Amino acid sequence: MKKTFSEEPIPQCEHFKINGVRCGSPALNQYKLCFFHQRMTHIQQFRRERPNFRPDLPLLEDANAIQVAVQEVISAVNEDRLDPRRAGLMLYGLNTAACNLRQVDLEPRTLREQAGEIQSPVLELFLKQMEQAPLEKKSSESDGIEGPPSALAG
Repeated sequence: MKKTFSEEPIPQCEHFKINGVRCGSPALNQYKLCFFHQRMTHIQQFRRERPNFRPDLPLLEDANAIQVAVQEVISAVNEDRLDPRRAGLMLYGLNTAACNLRQVDLEPRTLREQAGEIQSPVLELFLKQMEQAPLEKKSSESDGIEGPPSALAG
């Protein structure tokens, strides 16, 4: 069986980021958005229909999941679905998850080897900042900053 490829360009996601740059990921069939932005649109719609629904955080397996979780917590506080004290504890936990990204190994070795070197300059910058974070923490330890603010520690 011979595969034929369409000469037509693949539709791109029509979402524009805050900085004005178009997403550019391939759009899902029958949709104008990519998987991520279509999913976020459905989640926002779900939240509007069920305003008392508690925050639903994704599995914190990568930087993208952590960012989505941070967005979920902030939205929940903004919409009065989550009290600020609990949100502070959750954000502290998300910060810990972000700091642990370099030490966590959730992907099989073969997938990592297939992926090769990092191609994203944004991700490279993020990882460089993560490597520098422990150095900055040492200076903050002398200030007594170790955990969540005392108002959140309960």
